[in-house]
Amino acid sequence: MRVKVPHASSATPSAEGAEDKAPCASPPGVPTTRFVSQEPARPQDAVAVARRRGRRAVLATFLFFTVAFIAISATEIISTALGSPVTPIAAITGKDDTSADPVKSRECADGVHSLASAVDLAAAAALASPDEKTATTRFRESLAGVWDPNEKPTEASCNSVPRGRDAFAAVLRLREAQEGFIRRQVVEIAPLRRDVSAYLPR
Repeated sequence: MRVKVPHASSATPSAEGAEDKAPCASPPGVPTTRFVSQEPARPQDAVAVARRRGRRAVLATFLFFTVAFIAISATEIISTALGSPVTPIAAITGKDDTSADPVKSRECADGVHSLASAVDLAAAAALASPDEKTATTRFRESLAGVWDPNEKPTEASCNSVPRGRDAFAAVLRLREAQEGFIRRQVVEIAPLRRDVSAYLPR
């Protein structure tokens, strides 16, 4: 009688097969190397980067000019508020500036002084005006007698003298400011002046 001996199942993997399927590990202490694919930058990425750089450059330029403007304005305001010293017209003798003509310096200084005095006299003449229109007319008529014949000669003399243009510009600003001040003052005082006149007998 023959007895059948069962063979080992082929489903059981051999030790060799298990070793072949086991993952390969790096030895201890050795870092694992990873390979990262380096793809070339896409055109869209390059355009986006260029746009960001352009925006940053524009913003930096804008900030620079803004800060510069604020700094210059602040310097001028502080100088005006603190009363920074003003350099006068070149000395009449011409010693402080060899390029200054003593004759022109004297003409410029005298002309600016005459124009400024005329502005003060015209303001005093217009101050008692009953209304704004009358005040403006009186101011200009009173000023014209001295201002008109001296304005152009004074300007010509001051243009040839160091710091003369600044002096002439200052007297022009004085005239404009004084005329505006007179108009505003007359408008404010006119009701009070009429109120006083109403109480006086006629």
